[in-house]
Amino acid sequence: MLLRFRSVVLVCLIATVFAAPALTLTARASLEAPSWSVGDYWAYKFTGSAAPVPGTTGTLRYDVLGTESVTVAGTSYTAYRAKLEFNVTSGSTTLSMPGNGWFRTSDLSPVKMTFTVTVGSTSVTVTLTYNPPVEIRWPLTANAQWSATSILTTVTEISGQTPTTTTATVSQTLRVEADEQKTVSAGTFTVTPVTETQTGGNYAKSYWSRDAGNTVEEKSYDSTDTQQGGMELKSYRHVAPSSAGGPATIMGLPPVGWAVILLAIIIVVLAAVVVRRRRPQVPAGFPPAVPPTMQQVPTEPTPQPPATPPQEPGGPYPPPP
Repeated sequence: MLLRFRSVVLVCLIATVFAAPALTLTARASLEAPSWSVGDYWAYKFTGSAAPVPGTTGTLRYDVLGTESVTVAGTSYTAYRAKLEFNVTSGSTTLSMPGNGWFRTSDLSPVKMTFTVTVGSTSVTVTLTYNPPVEIRWPLTANAQWSATSILTTVTEISGQTPTTTTATVSQTLRVEADEQKTVSAGTFTVTPVTETQTGGNYAKSYWSRDAGNTVEEKSYDSTDTQQGGMELKSYRHVAPSSAGGPATIMGLPPVGWAVILLAIIIVVLAAVVVRRRRPQVPAGFPPAVPPTMQQVPTEPTPQPPATPPQEPGGPYPPPP
């Protein structure tokens, strides 16, 4: 019985584990907007003009802290707040630039960013705001195209000096391309490319991944198609919900997670069964009286064996010689 129980449970466990990959293979025609959670993070390495200063290299990481309201030019947006960390290297000099970023929850478009760099006794804080944020139209469907315009305002504050403010109009056309495979430091992903072409012909490509919940690579080009810089995903933490086409979940856990829990339960149950089988049996009490209707009257007296004579203590003794 125990062996049969083990076999049935193992079959169920194997079916659960191997059903997990099948649930992730459902084809989808478009990419839904990722949903971020506290604790999600993405770490990138960048080069060229994708860096804060053209020609530098470095890393960027941002960690999701939660959601809050942020106001730009009198308009309030619900946004994910993220802690930003730039490490920029130029020649033999490396600068750390911590900051914060706010990304609109509806489409992940940047709303506001701040960075601070300190050199000796001088600190410089740069604040960028978009009015309105550049729209990203989810779900991303191949060949979809739209235009967006935003006023980018930059406020630079240098300790001991009056802040300076500059504005620029950002106009661009966005186009979604067909899905493809992209391999970066963090792994291989199915991505949806989005090309953003600015006035003048310069453009950038962002490769959005359902599983990563963000872009896994970004590249910038000038109007002659010469690459100017890039940014590549090194590591991340994000659990894609089943509604977004990532690993399917059951009450918040992927099937493999539930399989591990099921295996733990099976081990406990089997251990309990084994212990119970090895436990000494307590002698049963007297059987209940047989009801009169079940009693049988013998037709003949049962022969009794002859009585054995009593023995002396320690006997019987052997006969004398």
